[in-house]
Amino acid sequence: SFEVTGDAPQLFLQNGFWALSHPFPNTDGTPVQIQLFSDEDKSDLVDVLNVVAVPGSRATMEFNLTRVSNGIPYVTYQYSIKLQS
Repeated sequence: SFEVTGDAPQLFLQNGFWALSHPFPNTDGTPVQIQLFSDEDKSDLVDVLNVVAVPGSRATMEFNLTRVSNGIPYVTYQYSIKLQS
């Protein structure tokens, strides 16, 4: 499960359940997706976040949320999460 806290703008589901589209980076260069579900059975897909950078030499994970209307993307939000040790 997940929960968004703090005063970030509410751009996607604030709590629910998640799954990865693939447990490892894709060999074809396409992003792994974080799929957000409203239900524990993970049958109601609400949003998809594309992972564009994973922690490596710098401790930051980045992902994008792209909004689409009639099959045409019109805005992309990019998030950076800095991991602390």
